[in-house]
Amino acid sequence: MRAKLLGLVPFEGRDKTQDGHGSMRITLASFLLGDQTGPEMDASGLVTVLAEALLVPSYAVQPYVRWQAQDAQHARATLAHDGVEVHGTFRFDADGLMREFVTDDRYFSAEKGAAVKYRWIAACEGYRELGGVLVPARCSARWELPDRELEYFRGTLSGMDYDVRDFGALEHDAHGT
Repeated sequence: MRAKLLGLVPFEGRDKTQDGHGSMRITLASFLLGDQTGPEMDASGLVTVLAEALLVPSYAVQPYVRWQAQDAQHARATLAHDGVEVHGTFRFDADGLMREFVTDDRYFSAEKGAAVKYRWIAACEGYRELGGVLVPARCSARWELPDRELEYFRGTLSGMDYDVRDFGALEHDAHGT
């Protein structure tokens, strides 16, 4: 993700899963603010891949993704790779468009560097076509923390670049602008 804070300061965030390992790198005006790795990021990166599976349509039909319908508007998905398994529930509207992804398998960076699992929700709205794929125009992400909801991202998807070399190897590095 590339954005500008307050419309001025360049900000870039990258969730990446490659070779079974996840990482999150955050920069502000070319200064590194964070670069997290480890088992918690392996799971969190994998659940991000699952949440974005419908933005990369061929992800959703890979053998490492299993789907289970819950009702007419909800489907639970499981993604298993390299000994790590994550789950999430997709909510669809009456037109079949994904509106929300909910998981309890993503880690939150709490005080003193502790990684704690809390409910994580990604929401989508205002769909349009980009490069032949119907994608949400606006997205948000929030945590359900014990004392409050924390929305930490709200943005407009103006374009997408894909850098996916081998779906079978589960390499994921999609950037939304």
